[in-house]
Amino acid sequence: MSHYKKNLLHFFCFFLYLNANAQERISIERIVVLENKNDFQNPTKKEQIKPINSTISLDYSQNSLIIYFSPTTSARYLYQLKNFSYRQFETKNNHILFTNLPNGEYELSITDAANTNVEAAYLKIVVESPIWLRWWFLPMMFCYAIILIAILLYFLFQYRLRQQIRTQLIRDNIARDLHDDMGSYLSSISILSQNVEKMIEKDPEKAHSSLKKIGETARYVMDTMGDIVWSVNPNYDSIDQIINRMHDFSNELFFNQEVLVNIEARDAVRKLNLSLEKKRDFFLIFKEALNNIYKYADASTVNVHLDYAENKIRLSITDNGKGFDTESLSENRTSGGNGLKNMKARAEKLNGTFKITSQLGSGTQILVEFE
Repeated sequence: MSHYKKNLLHFFCFFLYLNANAQERISIERIVVLENKNDFQNPTKKEQIKPINSTISLDYSQNSLIIYFSPTTSARYLYQLKNFSYRQFETKNNHILFTNLPNGEYELSITDAANTNVEAAYLKIVVESPIWLRWWFLPMMFCYAIILIAILLYFLFQYRLRQQIRTQLIRDNIARDLHDDMGSYLSSISILSQNVEKMIEKDPEKAHSSLKKIGETARYVMDTMGDIVWSVNPNYDSIDQIINRMHDFSNELFFNQEVLVNIEARDAVRKLNLSLEKKRDFFLIFKEALNNIYKYADASTVNVHLDYAENKIRLSITDNGKGFDTESLSENRTSGGNGLKNMKARAEKLNGTFKITSQLGSGTQILVEFE
């Protein structure tokens, strides 16, 4: 054999050797992600993916997978999953099953058990952590908790501030009422008392009349003081308690008259509570209406009806008295005229409506509605 033929034969053998060794390598062919560890029995639920730069990322809820790799001539393989196990496992299959991998980063290596010259396959597997296990979750929750506490403290501060302002306004209203009403009546009592001392010998009849006026004024002052104390007591905020007060007042007012006062309230309205300001204005409207009936109506029956519908409280007071002409109401009727004005003003303070219907000889109806 010539030298040229020998070289050509050597080159051809070397080429076959390189080509044979080039085929002897393990490579990852495909990866199947399972919804759970039993999904390998149901191929329709499998999701096939390919690694990118020898790396795959898995969601923490889909952490079971099958890795298929190319077989070699020996058909015996060793594989190891670093950061999961320090052991190498042997298999004769060309696929590996991992189930329920914890979150973390792993490196899979697959080698030929019989031939160390076969190039191994490597795959990096990343199982993402759930949100609540990531490093930034607790600091973020801590920040959110601080913000939430700050918001709650702010609203609590605003609520307490509004309560203080509301309490201060109530105090101012009470002080103004005491100064305006009680001051004037107490001054009247003082003046009448001084006049009685002078008239007791000169004009006993006039002195007796003044003493009677002093007694009426003193009783009015006591009633008004009682109304103020009652209105600021939080134990009497319910409609039921207000109705009891209405019964007591009507019984005291018509004690010496044959007047029947019927007070009815629906169950829907009995369950409600009124704020301090609304409770006071509501009761004073009722009180003013009954005072007018007592003084001017000459009635034998008074019907008071309380209802709650369409988010509104409805108060109706009807008497069978002599009535009056609402259009020609005399401005000189101090008690009656001012009483109606006071009731209307209090209804407006309740953000409600006030309506009075009356005719001579047909009685009177007062209707108040507010939310």
